[in-house]
Amino acid sequence: MKNLRSRGLTLIELIVVVAILAVLAMIIIPKLDGLTANANHAAASASVSDTGRYIQTWKAMKTTSYPDGWDSLTDGTSVWNTVDVANKTKGLHTTFGGGTTGKFTASTLSATDIAGLVAIGVATMYDVDKTVTNKRPGDMFTIRRSLSSGGTGSVPAVIVNAGSTAGVNIINHFYRDNAKKGTSGVFYDASGAAVPDSAPRKLLALGLGPMNDIVGKLTQEAPSYANVDSSLVYNRNIALFEVGGSRAVFKGVVATDGDLLDDLTTYMNKDIQ
Repeated sequence: MKNLRSRGLTLIELIVVVAILAVLAMIIIPKLDGLTANANHAAASASVSDTGRYIQTWKAMKTTSYPDGWDSLTDGTSVWNTVDVANKTKGLHTTFGGGTTGKFTASTLSATDIAGLVAIGVATMYDVDKTVTNKRPGDMFTIRRSLSSGGTGSVPAVIVNAGSTAGVNIINHFYRDNAKKGTSGVFYDASGAAVPDSAPRKLLALGLGPMNDIVGKLTQEAPSYANVDSSLVYNRNIALFEVGGSRAVFKGVVATDGDLLDDLTTYMNKDIQ
Protein backbone atom coordinates (compact mmCIF):
# COMPACT_ATOMS: atom_id res chain seq x y z
CA MET A 1 0.00 0.00 0.00
CA LYS A 2 1.28 3.41 -0.94
CA ASN A 3 2.08 5.87 1.77
CA LEU A 4 -0.77 8.38 1.67
CA ARG A 5 1.46 11.11 3.17
CA SER A 6 3.57 11.14 0.02
CA ARG A 7 0.74 12.94 -1.71
CA GLY A 8 1.58 16.22 0.01
CA LEU A 9 1.95 18.09 3.27
CA THR A 10 -0.54 17.78 6.05
CA LEU A 11 -2.30 20.92 7.23
CA ILE A 12 -0.11 21.08 10.32
CA GLU A 13 3.07 20.75 8.25
CA LEU A 14 1.87 23.46 5.91
CA ILE A 15 1.18 25.78 8.83
CA VAL A 16 4.69 25.13 10.19
CA VAL A 17 6.26 25.88 6.79
CA VAL A 18 4.29 29.12 6.44
CA ALA A 19 5.29 30.15 9.96
CA ILE A 20 8.97 29.52 9.19
CA LEU A 21 8.73 31.54 5.97
CA ALA A 22 7.06 34.38 7.86
CA VAL A 23 9.86 34.43 10.44
CA LEU A 24 12.50 34.41 7.69
CA ALA A 25 10.72 37.27 5.93
CA MET A 26 10.70 39.30 9.15
CA ILE A 27 14.46 38.82 9.41
CA ILE A 28 15.38 39.32 5.75
CA ILE A 29 13.15 42.23 4.65
CA PRO A 30 14.64 44.82 7.07
CA LYS A 31 18.09 43.77 5.92
CA LEU A 32 17.05 44.28 2.30
CA ASP A 33 15.90 47.81 3.18
CA GLY A 34 19.30 48.46 4.69
CA LEU A 35 21.04 47.11 1.62
CA THR A 36 18.94 49.39 -0.59
CA ALA A 37 19.84 52.40 1.54
CA ASN A 38 23.52 51.46 1.40
CA ALA A 39 23.35 51.02 -2.36
CA ASN A 40 21.70 54.42 -2.78
CA HIS A 41 24.32 56.04 -0.56
CA ALA A 42 27.11 54.41 -2.52
CA ALA A 43 25.57 55.61 -5.79
CA ALA A 44 25.23 59.12 -4.39
CA SER A 45 28.84 59.09 -3.19
CA ALA A 46 30.06 57.98 -6.59
CA SER A 47 27.98 60.68 -8.29
CA VAL A 48 29.38 63.43 -6.06
CA SER A 49 32.90 62.12 -6.58
CA ASP A 50 32.42 61.98 -10.36
CA THR A 51 31.05 65.51 -10.42
CA GLY A 52 34.13 66.82 -8.66
CA ARG A 53 36.38 65.01 -11.12
CA TYR A 54 34.46 66.39 -14.10
CA ILE A 55 34.86 69.94 -12.83
CA GLN A 56 38.56 69.53 -12.14
CA THR A 57 39.15 67.79 -15.47
CA TRP A 58 37.48 70.69 -17.30
CA LYS A 59 39.68 73.15 -15.41
CA ALA A 60 42.79 71.14 -16.32
CA MET A 61 41.76 71.09 -19.98
CA LYS A 62 40.94 74.79 -20.15
CA THR A 63 43.81 75.91 -17.89
CA THR A 64 42.21 79.15 -16.71
CA SER A 65 38.48 78.53 -16.58
CA TYR A 66 35.90 76.33 -14.95
CA PRO A 67 32.81 75.00 -16.74
CA ASP A 68 30.05 77.53 -17.29
CA GLY A 69 26.26 77.27 -17.44
CA TRP A 70 25.19 76.55 -13.85
CA ASP A 71 21.77 76.21 -12.26
CA SER A 72 21.34 79.28 -10.06
CA LEU A 73 18.89 77.50 -7.70
CA THR A 74 16.81 80.69 -7.81
CA ASP A 75 13.91 81.98 -9.87
CA GLY A 76 15.85 85.14 -10.71
CA THR A 77 14.41 86.97 -7.71
CA SER A 78 14.84 84.68 -4.71
CA VAL A 79 15.66 81.09 -3.75
CA TRP A 80 13.35 78.67 -5.52
CA ASN A 81 10.76 77.25 -3.15
CA THR A 82 11.44 74.08 -1.21
CA VAL A 83 9.43 71.04 -2.18
CA ASP A 84 6.03 70.41 -0.60
CA VAL A 85 5.51 66.68 -0.97
CA ALA A 86 1.97 66.74 0.47
CA ASN A 87 0.81 69.17 -2.20
CA LYS A 88 3.04 67.78 -4.97
CA THR A 89 4.89 71.11 -5.22
CA LYS A 90 8.23 70.88 -7.00
CA GLY A 91 11.29 72.59 -5.57
CA LEU A 92 14.63 72.33 -3.81
CA HIS A 93 15.37 69.98 -0.94
CA THR A 94 14.06 71.07 2.47
CA THR A 95 17.64 71.78 3.61
CA PHE A 96 17.35 75.01 1.58
CA GLY A 97 14.94 76.37 4.16
CA GLY A 98 17.48 78.81 5.62
CA GLY A 99 16.95 80.15 9.13
CA THR A 100 18.82 78.55 12.01
CA THR A 101 18.52 74.98 10.71
CA GLY A 102 18.84 75.04 6.91
CA LYS A 103 22.14 74.13 5.28
CA PHE A 104 21.59 76.79 2.62
CA THR A 105 20.05 80.25 2.65
CA ALA A 106 19.15 83.15 0.38
CA SER A 107 21.76 85.77 -0.43
CA THR A 108 22.90 88.08 -3.21
CA LEU A 109 26.09 88.40 -5.21
CA SER A 110 27.95 91.68 -4.97
CA ALA A 111 29.82 93.27 -7.88
CA THR A 112 33.03 91.85 -6.34
CA ASP A 113 31.52 88.36 -6.14
CA ILE A 114 30.42 88.53 -9.77
CA ALA A 115 33.81 89.75 -10.97
CA GLY A 116 35.48 86.88 -9.15
CA LEU A 117 33.21 84.34 -10.85
CA VAL A 118 33.67 85.84 -14.30
CA ALA A 119 37.44 85.75 -13.73
CA ILE A 120 37.33 81.92 -13.56
CA GLY A 121 34.94 81.48 -16.48
CA VAL A 122 31.66 81.24 -14.56
CA ALA A 123 29.61 83.87 -16.38
CA THR A 124 26.29 82.18 -17.14
CA MET A 125 23.57 80.93 -14.83
CA TYR A 126 20.17 79.44 -15.52
CA ASP A 127 17.16 80.37 -13.43
CA VAL A 128 14.20 78.08 -12.95
CA ASP A 129 11.27 78.36 -15.32
CA LYS A 130 8.36 77.97 -12.91
CA THR A 131 5.82 78.02 -15.73
CA VAL A 132 6.94 74.55 -16.81
CA THR A 133 4.94 71.77 -15.19
CA ASN A 134 5.83 68.69 -17.22
CA LYS A 135 9.54 68.55 -16.38
CA ARG A 136 11.47 67.18 -13.46
CA PRO A 137 12.88 69.91 -11.16
CA GLY A 138 16.43 69.05 -12.25
CA ASP A 139 15.52 69.99 -15.83
CA MET A 140 13.58 73.20 -15.12
CA PHE A 141 16.52 75.62 -15.01
CA THR A 142 16.40 76.98 -18.55
CA ILE A 143 16.13 80.79 -18.26
CA ARG A 144 19.56 82.15 -19.16
CA ARG A 145 21.19 84.90 -17.08
CA SER A 146 24.58 86.38 -17.96
CA LEU A 147 26.95 87.78 -15.37
CA SER A 148 29.10 90.78 -16.16
CA SER A 149 32.27 91.73 -14.30
CA GLY A 150 31.12 95.33 -14.53
CA GLY A 151 27.71 94.57 -13.04
CA THR A 152 26.20 96.41 -10.12
CA GLY A 153 25.71 93.31 -7.99
CA SER A 154 22.71 92.32 -5.86
CA VAL A 155 22.15 89.23 -8.01
CA PRO A 156 20.01 86.63 -6.16
CA ALA A 157 21.95 83.56 -5.09
CA VAL A 158 22.06 80.61 -2.70
CA ILE A 159 24.91 80.26 -0.22
CA VAL A 160 25.91 77.87 2.56
CA ASN A 161 24.16 79.06 5.70
CA ALA A 162 26.83 80.29 8.13
CA GLY A 163 24.04 80.96 10.65
CA SER A 164 23.16 77.32 11.22
CA THR A 165 25.03 74.39 12.75
CA ALA A 166 24.43 72.33 9.61
CA GLY A 167 25.81 75.10 7.40
CA VAL A 168 28.84 75.65 9.62
CA ASN A 169 29.59 71.92 9.40
CA ILE A 170 29.82 72.27 5.62
CA ILE A 171 32.10 75.31 5.94
CA ASN A 172 34.35 73.52 8.40
CA HIS A 173 34.50 70.50 6.11
CA PHE A 174 36.01 72.53 3.29
CA TYR A 175 38.17 74.76 5.51
CA ARG A 176 40.35 72.32 7.37
CA ASP A 177 42.28 75.10 9.12
CA ASN A 178 39.21 75.55 11.31
CA ALA A 179 39.87 72.25 13.07
CA LYS A 180 43.58 73.01 13.38
CA LYS A 181 42.97 76.40 14.93
CA GLY A 182 39.98 75.46 17.05
CA THR A 183 37.62 77.86 15.31
CA SER A 184 34.30 77.24 13.63
CA GLY A 185 32.69 78.62 10.51
CA VAL A 186 35.67 80.83 9.65
CA PHE A 187 36.96 81.35 6.11
CA TYR A 188 40.71 81.22 5.55
CA ASP A 189 42.70 82.43 2.55
CA ALA A 190 45.26 80.32 0.68
CA SER A 191 47.97 81.26 3.19
CA GLY A 192 45.90 80.00 6.12
CA ALA A 193 45.07 83.45 7.47
CA ALA A 194 41.52 84.24 8.55
CA VAL A 195 39.70 86.47 6.09
CA PRO A 196 38.79 89.77 7.81
CA ASP A 197 35.22 91.07 8.04
CA SER A 198 36.24 93.86 5.71
CA ALA A 199 36.73 91.26 2.96
CA PRO A 200 33.84 88.86 3.61
CA ARG A 201 33.62 85.47 1.95
CA LYS A 202 30.71 83.16 1.31
CA LEU A 203 30.22 79.74 -0.27
CA LEU A 204 28.04 80.04 -3.33
CA ALA A 205 25.96 76.95 -4.21
CA LEU A 206 25.42 76.22 -7.92
CA GLY A 207 23.72 73.16 -9.38
CA LEU A 208 25.37 71.20 -12.16
CA GLY A 209 22.42 70.70 -14.50
CA PRO A 210 21.94 69.77 -18.15
CA MET A 211 22.94 73.27 -19.38
CA ASN A 212 26.44 72.99 -17.89
CA ASP A 213 29.47 72.94 -20.22
CA ILE A 214 30.60 69.49 -19.14
CA VAL A 215 27.35 67.81 -20.21
CA GLY A 216 27.79 66.30 -23.64
CA LYS A 217 31.55 66.69 -23.42
CA LEU A 218 32.80 64.94 -20.29
CA THR A 219 29.55 63.21 -19.42
CA GLN A 220 26.45 62.40 -21.43
CA GLU A 221 24.03 63.51 -18.71
CA ALA A 222 24.09 65.81 -15.71
CA PRO A 223 24.94 63.71 -12.63
CA SER A 224 21.94 63.09 -10.38
CA TYR A 225 21.27 62.16 -6.78
CA ALA A 226 19.52 58.82 -6.16
CA ASN A 227 18.12 59.47 -2.68
CA VAL A 228 15.27 61.83 -3.57
CA ASP A 229 12.04 61.70 -5.56
CA SER A 230 13.38 63.33 -8.71
CA SER A 231 9.86 64.04 -9.97
CA LEU A 232 9.43 66.55 -7.13
CA VAL A 233 12.87 67.38 -5.74
CA TYR A 234 15.83 69.00 -7.52
CA ASN A 235 18.25 66.09 -7.87
CA ARG A 236 21.50 67.60 -9.18
CA ASN A 237 24.80 67.73 -7.34
CA ILE A 238 25.89 71.12 -6.06
CA ALA A 239 29.28 72.76 -6.57
CA LEU A 240 30.52 75.22 -3.95
CA PHE A 241 32.52 78.28 -4.98
CA GLU A 242 34.06 80.69 -2.48
CA VAL A 243 33.26 84.22 -3.63
CA GLY A 244 34.36 87.57 -2.27
CA GLY A 245 37.91 87.72 -3.60
CA SER A 246 39.36 88.79 -6.92
CA ARG A 247 38.95 85.23 -8.19
CA ALA A 248 36.30 82.78 -7.05
CA VAL A 249 37.66 79.47 -5.71
CA PHE A 250 36.12 76.08 -6.35
CA LYS A 251 35.95 74.30 -2.99
CA GLY A 252 34.15 71.02 -3.71
CA VAL A 253 30.86 69.25 -4.28
CA VAL A 254 27.96 68.26 -2.06
CA ALA A 255 24.84 66.25 -2.79
CA THR A 256 21.37 67.65 -3.48
CA ASP A 257 20.53 67.79 0.21
CA GLY A 258 23.91 69.21 1.22
CA ASP A 259 25.18 65.80 2.30
CA LEU A 260 28.98 65.87 2.45
CA LEU A 261 29.37 62.13 1.77
CA ASP A 262 32.75 62.49 3.47
CA ASP A 263 34.27 59.22 2.35
CA LEU A 264 34.59 60.24 -1.30
CA THR A 265 34.94 64.03 -1.14
CA THR A 266 38.03 64.37 1.03
CA TYR A 267 40.28 64.59 -2.03
CA MET A 268 38.51 67.82 -2.96
CA ASN A 269 38.99 69.57 0.38
CA LYS A 270 41.67 71.99 -0.70
CA ASP A 271 41.77 75.30 -2.50
CA ILE A 272 41.89 74.91 -6.26
CA GLN A 273 42.78 78.25 -7.82
